Amino acid sequence: MQTLLSPYHVDLWLYSIHPHEHNLSELFSILSQAEQEKAKKFHFASDRKKYVISHGIMRRLLASYIGCEPLKIHYQVNEYGKPSMSTAQTPIHFNLTHSDNLAGLAIASSPVGVDIEKIKPLDDYLSMTKHFLSPKESLIFQSLAQQEQQLTFYRAWTRKEAYIKAIGMGLSYPVEQVTIGLQEKAELLEDQANPANISKWSLFSFEYEGYIGAITIPKNSQYEIKIIK
Repeated sequence: MQTLLSPYHVDLWLYSIHPHEHNLSELFSILSQAEQEKAKKFHFASDRKKYVISHGIMRRLLASYIGCEPLKIHYQVNEYGKPSMSTAQTPIHFNLTHSDNLAGLAIASSPVGVDIEKIKPLDDYLSMTKHFLSPKESLIFQSLAQQEQQLTFYRAWTRKEAYIKAIGMGLSYPVEQVTIGLQEKAELLEDQANPANISKWSLFSFEYEGYIGAITIPKNSQYEIKIIK
């Protein structure tokens, strides 16, 4: 049965990529030749297995929206890593992310970006903030109590990752020129590199069993995000 994708609707699929929960050989068999070759290049077996699982399940889910076999899914990836679909008759946009043992696949009728991170202690997150926080964000971050800084770090990281993935620029984009809201409500406040984007994109955050994530979608009050676990 084909899964219907409504306008102004984002389906966010969250699924485990723990190797013990999946048939690796079956999932490997539905990958494209390029994906299989990429999987073989991973140095660590754990990374290879998670790649196979995340992309194999991604193909199954995308196929359910298009109404075809997983192997018939064709997509391209631009120079910054953003995928685009070439199989569907109607526009389908998607974005994949994973962290630790969880993957997230956002599927929408408009461009979308998603990022997920496992919340865990980071010894060097203070030094990492120097490379991606804007000056305004840094002032706010430094004013926070130490116990608040870890969650705020992950909020900033996932929101900016989701944003640059949605606009299709990846880590080539100067994220230190982007200012987002660091509180519970996600907001895109400033983009010095492309000021017009402020009126074009919306940010949303979510938390799930020790993970934190964010989604970026075109700004429209009609949009609804459905999380499917």
